[in-house]
Amino acid sequence: MLILKRTLAIVLMIGLSIYFVRAFDSRTMKPLYAEHRLELSAEYQAGTEIDWAGYIALEHRLSDDLNRALADRIPPYKSLNRHSTNGANNAETYKINFNRSYALQPANQVGSAVLIHGLTDSPYSVRSTAELFQQLGFHTYAPRLPGHGFAVGALRHADWQDWMDIVKMAMREAHQKRQPGQPLVLGGYSNGGILSLKYAIDCQTEPDMPCPDAILLLSPAIKVSPFAIFAKLHTLVSWLDYFEQFQWESIYPEIDPYKYTSFPKNPGWETGELSSHINEVIETGGLNLPPILAFQSVVDSTVNAGALVNLFNNLDANQHYLVLYDTNRSDNISEWIEVELKNFVDLEEEAPYDYSISVLSNTSPDSSAVQEKRLPEGSKHFEAISTNLSWPEDIYSLSHIALPFPPEDPVYGQDGFAVGARALKGEKKVMRLNPDYFLRLRYNPFYKWQENKISSWLQSHTDKTVAIPLLQHEVSLMGHELQAFESEGGQGTDK
Repeated sequence: MLILKRTLAIVLMIGLSIYFVRAFDSRTMKPLYAEHRLELSAEYQAGTEIDWAGYIALEHRLSDDLNRALADRIPPYKSLNRHSTNGANNAETYKINFNRSYALQPANQVGSAVLIHGLTDSPYSVRSTAELFQQLGFHTYAPRLPGHGFAVGALRHADWQDWMDIVKMAMREAHQKRQPGQPLVLGGYSNGGILSLKYAIDCQTEPDMPCPDAILLLSPAIKVSPFAIFAKLHTLVSWLDYFEQFQWESIYPEIDPYKYTSFPKNPGWETGELSSHINEVIETGGLNLPPILAFQSVVDSTVNAGALVNLFNNLDANQHYLVLYDTNRSDNISEWIEVELKNFVDLEEEAPYDYSISVLSNTSPDSSAVQEKRLPEGSKHFEAISTNLSWPEDIYSLSHIALPFPPEDPVYGQDGFAVGARALKGEKKVMRLNPDYFLRLRYNPFYKWQENKISSWLQSHTDKTVAIPLLQHEVSLMGHELQAFESEGGQGTDK
């Protein structure tokens, strides 16, 4: 017993020592700016009665509060700061500020949809997918989750219950705007994916929550870093001004118009809590959910890609479809890759499955050409399907943040104006931002292929009486989009 007490005392002392070393070390982080300390009292909190129109009005109040709070607090020379007046990255100056909730109304409605953005970003991350849904006839809602879209400091106080309330509100609105018999689709990117899963599980026992008829997942955050459970420990001392930087995982200049650059610890904890709950449900097995279409890069530094496969293995059969983006396995760069890659032969050896799988991968190690390897539900062998696609010379894999954005995206695409979309060069150890920030891929070179997958999936897994055209051409919706935004309380079109 004495040995046990001494051991526990030693472990406790070591833990406290590490804790205070980290706390004092946080004081060497970059200084906090006004946007890091900002709190907006008008932000939504769970339990408040609100509808779509009320939430749009709330966001207008938040915008006014933000502008007043930061007036003259961002030096004019910081022209790339997202809050700089008339700055290039200030979305308030764009015709449409996609940091706000929006709805896209089609010319001829065949159904309704709700798309949920990810952690630290904004409804802009689902914009291209929302435009696709609009073109296919879906009245599509993209709500802003509380704590997002305005100032990064707000995320220090948001929790997943706040986010879930807004998902519920948007689903009620979308449900009310569809005609009897029309499908209701729920989709989510990253953190929005796990919120979508929780909603789809909870709605089965909650009569006031309309259940979706199909679910779309893009890089869903089903499982995140196990260290997220420690994210709340900072609160023991971070309430002191001396340790206020201890609230932050990273502190950087806010230079992205639609995504926070800095990361407070609180949302990591909230996502970890949500992830733990969902994984407990998944492990029980026998999940009865509507048809799911999911896209995931096999290499992902933000979420655990294998957790999505585990989800599919625990679903009751219902025509689910898992799409995996492989890395570029060309022999020319294979020796540069240090991560252990999945051997897709193993997938075939473990077949058949109660769901379908497609893998987008090189046709052979000596080619950059890409084929689709499809393993239909119940089948034991992949079938190869040509695609006329190939890996761009300068891309070795997709990334967590790349999937929702086409190469033509004006902010994050090949010629996007966002700072992170540019490959700035210079001497090492000079920039405050890690070089990885500029090297991380921000768009999906196979986005058009992904669009066609989503289009054909909607045709197959929503109301069979609804005529949904397959997408065969470039999406060009700005005329319809502008009209839809003006009628729904939005602000025009982006630059």
